Amino acid sequence: MGSMETYDDRTADGFWGRYGDARNTNVSAVALLPEPNLWKLRDERWHPIIAYNPFAANPLPRCLAASRLRPAR
Repeated sequence: MGSMETYDDRTADGFWGRYGDARNTNVSAVALLPEPNLWKLRDERWHPIIAYNPFAANPLPRCLAASRLRPAR
């Protein structure tokens, strides 16, 4: 039978890229809406999520993020 090999490596095809190959450094952060239905924003589990760019040329200060935005994990 065949065999399978796995590698612990990340490709640079994500929005932020990876260490040593950063992308979109002009974007400090993005706000993600888990559910685009505005009526659902009243429910805490559908509140917007903010994802900070670890490679941003001008990082967004974390204190500027709205208190309703929860950081991405």
